[in-house]
Amino acid sequence: MNPSRMWCVQKANAPYEAELAAQLASLRPDTKVVFMSGYTDDAIVRHGVLSEGTAFLQKPFTLDVLVRKVREVLEG
Repeated sequence: MNPSRMWCVQKANAPYEAELAAQLASLRPDTKVVFMSGYTDDAIVRHGVLSEGTAFLQKPFTLDVLVRKVREVLEG
């Protein structure tokens, strides 16, 4: 098993997923993380849950948007 990818559903007032991602990244620096939420990325950043520039998908999203985001994160 290769746990080098992580998907997190992010709540605006719950930083636990970001903390988990940071801990995983400290153990496996090659880990790629994408956060997703029904909140806008601006609201998530404004509440201090995620830092600006974090890979993020706002729900709902299409399969095409998901594929583009995954490709962007894996290649980037």
